[in-house]
Amino acid sequence: MLIMVPSSESVFTIQDAQQRELGRVEVECRKDGLLTGCFTPAPGFATVARLFRDFEEAVNSQALAVVEKLGATLDALGLELRPPGDSPATAITDVQIYSDGGFSCRLDAPVPMRANGSTALPTQRLVPG
Repeated sequence: MLIMVPSSESVFTIQDAQQRELGRVEVECRKDGLLTGCFTPAPGFATVARLFRDFEEAVNSQALAVVEKLGATLDALGLELRPPGDSPATAITDVQIYSDGGFSCRLDAPVPMRANGSTALPTQRLVPG
């Protein structure tokens, strides 16, 4: 079961569909399915770094058609967050990795609310416990 605690910081590995490690993500905030934090690249990131840089430039210049095209290319990478240990990875979309180390993404699955107001996904824990 995936349990997100909005005030906790958690570190995950980000990987693509080929299980290539792109880096580490320290999630600092979660709100309405949006995760934000800091990204530290791994050697595998070099294969996609230009794509993220081009996406950032397109966003900054408000080139919406380019943003849409590059966003679809990024989503096609099949990016996932993997928590420490043997827990399975969670698919993510709308991934943005900025040149200043900023990171954001959305969880690919809907996030159900529990009666106590906490959020959970049915596959794993995101917050080490």
